[in-house]
Amino acid sequence: MKVSVIIPAYNAAGTIADTLQSLLDQTFTEWEAIIVDDGSTDDTSVIVNKFIEKDSRFRIIKQTNQGLSGARNSGITHARYNWLLFLDADDWIFPQHLNRLTSALKVDPGLKVVYCGWTYVTPDGEHVFPRFANLEGDLFVAFAQYCVSVVHTFIISRSLVELHGCFENSHRSCEDWDLFQRIARTGIRFGAVNEILAGYRMRPDSLSRNGHQLLVDGIKVLNRGHGPDLRVPYSHPVYPNGLPRDKLTKNKYDLLYACAGYLIGGEKDARSLLEMLKDERCPDLNANEVASCLFTHTIVSAARPRSEWYRVWSRCEYQLKTFLEALEMQTGTAGLTRRATLYVKHLILKHATDPSLYRRFDYFKDGLFFGMLKLLHKSHRTIRQLVHFCRKHYV
Repeated sequence: MKVSVIIPAYNAAGTIADTLQSLLDQTFTEWEAIIVDDGSTDDTSVIVNKFIEKDSRFRIIKQTNQGLSGARNSGITHARYNWLLFLDADDWIFPQHLNRLTSALKVDPGLKVVYCGWTYVTPDGEHVFPRFANLEGDLFVAFAQYCVSVVHTFIISRSLVELHGCFENSHRSCEDWDLFQRIARTGIRFGAVNEILAGYRMRPDSLSRNGHQLLVDGIKVLNRGHGPDLRVPYSHPVYPNGLPRDKLTKNKYDLLYACAGYLIGGEKDARSLLEMLKDERCPDLNANEVASCLFTHTIVSAARPRSEWYRVWSRCEYQLKTFLEALEMQTGTAGLTRRATLYVKHLILKHATDPSLYRRFDYFKDGLFFGMLKLLHKSHRTIRQLVHFCRKHYV
């Protein structure tokens, strides 16, 4: 079994060396890497050529700028092997990635796609917010509602990708989610390796910070998942018309929180995103889910070391509050702003590296103390310990 790793690169001189080095560090050796220089104007090709000089498994393709989908599709046409991995030029994979995933494919020859877990990586190299969907088999229901995993966690059959039309050039984002949703609609089985084997670099200039574009493209993917998709050559008999539309609005709002977080992390006003769902009410939002999603994506977008997350929250507090107020008004979820704000503060404290941060919150003034009591729902002993802690530090 051999794997073609396709790496689209546009002005990636600052990160691509780490990406390519992660391939050299693989314990699995039967791979090739096709780097598609998509019209770069920096030293991307210079850096790539140094790797080519060291190892003939690297190749470079140069083209005028065609965007992420166009670059990946070009890489597919130049691939020599039957299995594909799509790796962006600012991310990387851990040493056992290819070995673990190809082993899973060998154990179950009926699989045509397998994926693993992944983690965000802060600018100082710390792994945070690890992710693994823990799903396998028929995943259309999942992909119709959200993107199950990031693109470089998957190894997939080349023939399967080509059969489903490769990446959609009309998408400026969410193109990987769109492709995997099309593939999942056929009912094909996905394999899963329950290990964190890929890193996603947190960068302030990442394309993912474009929350508006992500929401526009993501809504397209969600609508397709809840309706017929004529691009799919054959759908599973259960999914010709996608999922029922009763949960579509909730799925759109779940995506909206992530997109809002990306904007808020860049200290931008996220309220304009609500215009895209202005005619859709969703009065039963879960405040903790909203807060968790906003917190995570705000932090990812800000791309700061964990020791600075409190400062990120301080800078973005106003944008977060005004977005939550607008969200509460539009959806009709009573008390959303207060409850979600309290939970965001709880998450800041949970992830804090500086114990002095606990003194910067006035628990009794803003009600966070009582909010945490309600959130804990644990034993009386745990509550007593919390009360003792607060009395010791605040009374």
